[in-house]
Amino acid sequence: MIDKILILFTLSEKEKNLDVLKEKGFHSSKDMVKSVEEELNGFNSLVEMKYNFKGMKFLYELKHKYIQRRTKRFGHTVLIINKGIAVNDLLKIYRKKDAAKKSFSHINPFVSHYSLDQNWEQGQECS
Repeated sequence: MIDKILILFTLSEKEKNLDVLKEKGFHSSKDMVKSVEEELNGFNSLVEMKYNFKGMKFLYELKHKYIQRRTKRFGHTVLIINKGIAVNDLLKIYRKKDAAKKSFSHINPFVSHYSLDQNWEQGQECS
């Protein structure tokens, strides 16, 4: 769920930035396309672009069905804490845990009786 939220949040930010770019005056069509592509970096497949090279303007439309299909299969994760931790710090901790679990997933068949989640939590309590 966090991945889906981050993608949708980032897409929302990119949409705001595109709205700002729409009002900007461009020196050339190359400048316009370059600015838009730099803003969309990595999100090009989620947005349909239409350029008016004579008027140096562009329009965009989110590909809602494509976005739904892409994010529909994302899992759901709920993080509940009882300590006052900033969201960014909480996400850093979660990502470190996730990265560690993925790094050691190849040894899972050999240690399947040993829970990474349980021992991770115990390790966090000790540190």
